[in-house]
Amino acid sequence: MDARKVVIFAGILLFLIFLNFFLPQAADVSISPSNINVIQGQNIDLNVSIDPSGIPIAGVQMDILYNRSLVKINTLNEGNLFTQNGADSYFNSGIVNNSIGTAVNIYSLIIGPNSISTPGTFIVINITAMGIGTSQINLSNVKISDLDGNLIHLNVYNTSINITQTKSNITFIITDIFTGRLIQGATVTMDGIVTRSNINGEAIFYSVITGSHNYSVNAKNYIISIGTVTITGDLRQNIKLTPKSKK
Repeated sequence: MDARKVVIFAGILLFLIFLNFFLPQAADVSISPSNINVIQGQNIDLNVSIDPSGIPIAGVQMDILYNRSLVKINTLNEGNLFTQNGADSYFNSGIVNNSIGTAVNIYSLIIGPNSISTPGTFIVINITAMGIGTSQINLSNVKISDLDGNLIHLNVYNTSINITQTKSNITFIITDIFTGRLIQGATVTMDGIVTRSNINGEAIFYSVITGSHNYSVNAKNYIISIGTVTITGDLRQNIKLTPKSKK
C-alpha cells in the first residue's frame, strides 16, 4: 500500500472515530419476544422495554399498530421502568381499538423531580392470536423526554408474530346405544376423509385443524348418526348408534 493510500485510509478511520464519538447517545426501545411463533387462540405477553443508555429520562409516549384480523390486544399494563427506585409514576394505558388495529395515547411519566437511566419494562401487552398468518407489531410516534421535556434520540426495534393453526387428533368411539357394545367396521366420514372403526370401536382422525367439523357415522343395521364436533385440542368423541328396527 503506497503512502497516499495509507493517508486516505487513516483519514477515513479518524473520521469514523470522530463521528462515533460525537454522535448523540440514543435510547433503545424494543419489543420482546422478537419474531415469535404462536398457535391460533394462544394468549401471550409482549414486553416493551427501554434502555436509556445512561441518559436520565422522565417520560415516554407511544402508539402501537398491528393487524386487526390476526391480533387482539386484551390489556396494556405498566411495567417497572419508572418505578425501579421507588419513584411514583403516572401511567395512561391509552385507547385500544381492535377494530382498526391500534392502541394510541399510551404514556407514562415520573412524578416529581426524579429520573431514571437504567433499563426497564415500559409496558406489558397481553394479546390473543386470532387469525392465521404473520402480524407486525409496530411501535409508532415514540417519544422519550428528559426532566426538562427535551426529546432524546432513540432506536426502535419492532417484532412480528407468526400464527399457525393447531392440529389435533380426534377419536370417535362407536357403541350400541342400548347394549354399549363396541362396533367394529363402522364408517366415519369427516372433511371428506373416510375411516373405519377398529376392534375397539375407535375411528381416529389425525392432524385435524382447530374449528368445527361435520361428521357422519354409518354401520350395518344401524341408523346413520350425523353431527358436528368442535376441535380445540385432542378429543375423544362418543357416538352411540341406534339399531334399525326389525320387521
